[in-house]
Amino acid sequence: GQFSTAIGNNQELVINFDEPFIYQGGNLCIMTHREFVTANQYYNYIYWLVSDVNTNRTVRYYSDAAPFNFANPAASTGSWAFNTAISNVTINEIGIKEFTLDYTVTGEGEVNVVLTPDPLVCGQTGTVTINPANDCTEITAIKFNGVSQTIQTSYTFPNQNVPLPVITIETAVPHFNILASASGNGQILPNGLIEFICGEDQTYNFLPEIGYMVDYVEVDGVVLPKSMYDYYTFTNIIAPHTIHVSFKEAPLAIYFSFEGTGGKVIPVGKELQIPYGQIGVDYGDMQQFLFTPMPNYVLQAVYIDGVYNALATNTGSYFFFNIQTNHIVHAVFAPINFNIFATAGTGGLIDPAGNIPAPYGTTPTFTFIANTGYVIDRVFVDNKEVPVAPSYTFSPIDTNHTIHVTFKIAELVIHMNWNQGGTLYPTGNTYIPTGTYSGDVYVNYNSTQEITFTPQTGYKVSSLVVNGVSYPNFIPTGSYTFYYIKTDQTINVTFAKIQYEIVAKSDQHSAITPAGTTMIPHGNSMKYDFYAFNGYHLTNVFVDGIDYKPAVASGTYTFENVTKAHTIDVVAAINTYTISAKVIGVVGGYITPAGDTKVNWGANQLYTISTYPGYKVTSVLIDGVPNGEAVASGAYVFLNVTKDHTIEVSYELLRFNIVSTASDFGMIDPMGITELDYGTDVTFTITPDEGYKVSFVLVNGTNIGEITSYTFSNVDGDGTIDAFFAKMPNDPTDPGDPNIIKDPIAEVSIYNQENIVYIVNKKLIPLQDISIFDMYGRVVWQGNVYNDVNTITLNVANGVYTVRISTGDQYSTTKISIVR
Repeated sequence: GQFSTAIGNNQELVINFDEPFIYQGGNLCIMTHREFVTANQYYNYIYWLVSDVNTNRTVRYYSDAAPFNFANPAASTGSWAFNTAISNVTINEIGIKEFTLDYTVTGEGEVNVVLTPDPLVCGQTGTVTINPANDCTEITAIKFNGVSQTIQTSYTFPNQNVPLPVITIETAVPHFNILASASGNGQILPNGLIEFICGEDQTYNFLPEIGYMVDYVEVDGVVLPKSMYDYYTFTNIIAPHTIHVSFKEAPLAIYFSFEGTGGKVIPVGKELQIPYGQIGVDYGDMQQFLFTPMPNYVLQAVYIDGVYNALATNTGSYFFFNIQTNHIVHAVFAPINFNIFATAGTGGLIDPAGNIPAPYGTTPTFTFIANTGYVIDRVFVDNKEVPVAPSYTFSPIDTNHTIHVTFKIAELVIHMNWNQGGTLYPTGNTYIPTGTYSGDVYVNYNSTQEITFTPQTGYKVSSLVVNGVSYPNFIPTGSYTFYYIKTDQTINVTFAKIQYEIVAKSDQHSAITPAGTTMIPHGNSMKYDFYAFNGYHLTNVFVDGIDYKPAVASGTYTFENVTKAHTIDVVAAINTYTISAKVIGVVGGYITPAGDTKVNWGANQLYTISTYPGYKVTSVLIDGVPNGEAVASGAYVFLNVTKDHTIEVSYELLRFNIVSTASDFGMIDPMGITELDYGTDVTFTITPDEGYKVSFVLVNGTNIGEITSYTFSNVDGDGTIDAFFAKMPNDPTDPGDPNIIKDPIAEVSIYNQENIVYIVNKKLIPLQDISIFDMYGRVVWQGNVYNDVNTITLNVANGVYTVRISTGDQYSTTKISIVR
């Protein structure tokens, strides 16, 4: 079995086999694998105790834990232990492990690879033999697991306890050269240095020139016997070779020839010299000639030295004995003659006719000639019917044959062609997907045939062409007759649909497609699309004078299955759009024109916006979108109107601000900014502090005197009111406050309008400093003035500011309110 587990220090691993554990294999191999080993650490012993009742088997122990030596495994029996630096040992396998051979062969050669024993049991010693399978295989490399090895015929694996390596064997098929050469007066074929693949065969021919013969042949330096002087063959080439032939002048020659291509003259032993027509011989030599006809040929005659030789002709052989002079041999071959018996029936003839000789290999042709008004009916060759043709040519003759031809009265054909839309009679219709028809009518030679043509409903005959000539006069008769027919005929009839007019018109504000007059074939449909020009809409579609409202909405109309003339007329009118004008919210004015106004497409429409007294326009919405320009101008023009619009005007009551201020030592009520509706009233009360009096009051910058109350009536704009105070005349017993400004500084008045501060110093009291502070005490302006009326422009935010004036020993402060 195979398993894996880990044991630590001072631990015992017990392996229990199923009871009873019967092991019937060969030698038993136990293997361990050490992991996580730290050098120079010595722990417990690891050992195996194995008992084997079979004394003929070996129990081996293997471990990769150093210093175990794989070349010298543990003892064959009993127990074995090792002491080494082991922290964990994994037991990988217990049981018999067998190894088989895994190899691949690359290249062109074949190799025999054998493992002995196979399979190899763990612990055994095995041998792998590697040998070429034949003489034409060369082993070029051997690798174990990709590592090159020294090439040898066997490899030993002692006490193998791991899988055998994967063996890769690279092979090649060697090539060998043969060098062929010849002396002068002849040649050897092939000639020169030629490379051959191991195992090939090659024949060499020796070809002496006229008047010469082979002197000797030498192969690999060894002279061949004279019987091998005609040619030589190397078989199963497994080594390089050389071959050389030498020629000598022949004392005698035998010239040979033959007529025709039906046989051979063969000098025995010199077959390959036939193309040259002669052979060389020595005095006293003997030479046999064979005369061999090809199949279906015969040997007609043999001439020896110009004399016909009956014996050679009859036997096909001739011997020259004790040759003392030159000779000439000539043979005549001829093909065997066969007979072809040719006959014909009535109505024509065959040429040639009768019993016709036909030499072997020829291809005679027989022609069939029909009499006037007849045609070839059937042709029989060797009593088997063959396709009819004007003639018949036999394949190369190799036996006797018969040929017979029959004739019949000529049957001619009238080819008819027409298109869809009518019929021809008589006919067998053949439909062609292009929309045309064809049919053939067969008639006897010199007969008469009528062809009728009938259009379908909605069709007419547009043309009639017979044998390429137009015959319009026969169209009204509905037929055409062929008289005394002696050749094939053609008739072409064209049917065309009857055309109807559809006249389409539109007014100047619309269009229809197609416009004008359109010719529509009978039964066809015609669709019309129409539309009004920009700014117009369709109002009427008159079909054959009847107003058809659904077509107005769809913009299209189709004449289905047209069987008569029609008209269609389209009418359009200009588009009108509604502009709705109204006042929303507070009625503070009016818009002209008001309500809904109808406006033609592309026209302009002016609206004026009027305001009642005390009101102002707050917004003008054009199609719901605010338009500031209309608010400012009080008018709006809708230009080039192409859709519905709205204009909505909003008003609000005018509101004004009265800004009131008071200097020190008194108050004004209400104080600051008072917001008032248009036309309302407001009264301001001015109250000095104790010991002080109203010095003067400025209303909109105008001094109106020492008043304690002022009313703004029917307010129609913003305003200001500023109160100024001065101390009552001093009590002679009161030493006075040095910080209190006494006349004349009190006569300097200060007020403002929006962000303009006015310093009124009519008496030109000398001032040393003017400072203006914001509500946080920050100086926003500082300087001095020198005129009786001075202005200071403040670029500050709205709010309450303090103006302080000083003469050096006196000062006064005044509050102002900036509202812009």
